[in-house]
Amino acid sequence: MLACVLFVAFYSNFSCLLGLNQSKIKACYNINHVLYLTDVTVKNVLLQSVKQTKAETLEAVITGNAKDVKATDIKITNTSNNVTYAVKDITIDDKDSTKAYITTYVKMADGKDYNVELDGVVKSFTATDGTVVSVGLEKTEIVAATATKINAVVKGANDVVLDTITYPGNGTVTVSINVTNGYTTADSLYLNNVGDTATVDVVYHTGKYDANGNETGNVEAKGIVVTAVAAEVITVNNWAVKVGNASATAFDKVTETKLAVGDTGKSAYIQTTNSKNEKSSNIADYVIETSNKDALLVSVANATTGEITLTPIKEGTSYLLVKDSKGNVVTTLPIVISAARKATTLELNKTSVTLSKTISETSDIEFTLKDQYGEKLAAPTSVDLKTLTYNNGTTTVNTDTTFDATGATLTSGKYTVTSATRATGTYVVKATISGLSQTFTVVIKATPAETATNVSYALDMTASTADAVIKADATANTEITATVYKLVGGVKASAITSGAINVTLKNSKGETQAVTVDPSGEITITVADINTGEKLAAGTYTLSISGKTGTTVPTFTRNIVITDTQSAVTVKRVAESGATVGACFEFYYEGTKITPTAVTYKNPAGGSVGSTGAIAVGSAEVTFKVGSHTVKQTVNIGLTVTVQ
Repeated sequence: MLACVLFVAFYSNFSCLLGLNQSKIKACYNINHVLYLTDVTVKNVLLQSVKQTKAETLEAVITGNAKDVKATDIKITNTSNNVTYAVKDITIDDKDSTKAYITTYVKMADGKDYNVELDGVVKSFTATDGTVVSVGLEKTEIVAATATKINAVVKGANDVVLDTITYPGNGTVTVSINVTNGYTTADSLYLNNVGDTATVDVVYHTGKYDANGNETGNVEAKGIVVTAVAAEVITVNNWAVKVGNASATAFDKVTETKLAVGDTGKSAYIQTTNSKNEKSSNIADYVIETSNKDALLVSVANATTGEITLTPIKEGTSYLLVKDSKGNVVTTLPIVISAARKATTLELNKTSVTLSKTISETSDIEFTLKDQYGEKLAAPTSVDLKTLTYNNGTTTVNTDTTFDATGATLTSGKYTVTSATRATGTYVVKATISGLSQTFTVVIKATPAETATNVSYALDMTASTADAVIKADATANTEITATVYKLVGGVKASAITSGAINVTLKNSKGETQAVTVDPSGEITITVADINTGEKLAAGTYTLSISGKTGTTVPTFTRNIVITDTQSAVTVKRVAESGATVGACFEFYYEGTKITPTAVTYKNPAGGSVGSTGAIAVGSAEVTFKVGSHTVKQTVNIGLTVTVQ
């Protein structure tokens, strides 16, 4: 070991050569007086522990460069069914840089064991089973002389928050407030002076009754003291900036990291974090300028969402100068402009396609170009194809020209292979786009003669996961399709028609969902309908397909995971009374006020609201447009207004 120490000391000036400042370093050891060097991988991040704090939130301890961890770096798996839960967001605690909060789209409240994986390290936890153990308040201190929303929390075991409910409750949870020196509004508490208090009772109702009609099993917390405190001075503690496509529309939707010379349609998105750890993208109180007009031009596209249009001109680092109303620079945000993009990588979504000649199948091969920064370029519109070899099942023919085509048309980067137009055999094809080449194999098979032992069945599904988000640039409904095929000798011989199968789709509660089966046997699950705005709720679904009596079709069961990354509509009460309920509320989508095409208001129990007098509004079903498409969302309100 002494030799090792001396060796490293002697070569201390060559640490870069040895890789000591990289993710791989050189370790040395001495065997029989011979000095060896070997690579040792050093992780940039290490997942130390994970625990559940909310039904859809995990608290993880991550050492290393935790701020560099992205949502896509984390994999969460339900070990009971191997379903993967998509991560919506990851945020780092402002006071503890090793503590990260991981948020999922779907609640984990089934009592099952889950694995959380980051960079090869796996930690496990057991999810709450959804059983309510306790109730309480989100906070017990409010600012004096300020109306503050009072939120109750419903918790399971280990203090896991199952739900948050705003005063006065939602029927299942009731919140009552007793106040002497202050008052309550529709959803808030107002205490006049510092030191004033109110008591709050929170009751979770089980909905169970004994023989005498008395509720049983309720979970409650009574006499919770809420105290008025002095207002703290709120300051902006942190500024953050991201760069991405202008279509992102919001800070949390941006995933790109690079800006290159010549980029168009690019924006910077700004977000602030104040001393109360509240995040905002509203920069209406600030002026944004560029530090170098010869390298970067900027203009404010949307002050409410913090969007700044960028025009990159030269390589290097330029800065966004953020000025307050007095013209003082409060912060500078760096924008790194890299060299102009060029295609350096060609990727295929599949390199092998096997199709049945008997049933005339099709399959899309999708080509993706990526630049030197690993980011996708615009979908290519054409490809040069060349048949390298063709084997007809007996001999290999190198002169076959079946796939030969210069400038073959691509649709959204996809090339469609159709078995009906190809002879049986195996084709090896070279594809070239922008001077970059890849090869793929196409196998066209004919079904052999059917025997008593060579018949089987297979289920083809286009996907097992889908996002129900409806985007402005969508061209069709989001759907998952499936078909059961009869195979002869492992080759598709025919599709099983609708008359031979039973099909059901159920959510995690066992409730049957809509599914269509056309006469040919194609099963269609509509995840999101861009015309009506109807969607499948985020969650796990079970698709079951079985053969009807008298058939030999087996039973197929598949899990389908639906997420929904649609931004949530928010509501603002603009008046406590008006001519109609609708006159009292405004709705916002991604920070911008919207005019819904339809709004249906519901009372706290889910029924229709009244037309006059004091009206408690529990929620609203809002229908609005994203681009030319329709979206529906249910928005929780929990406010009271007066209709005169």
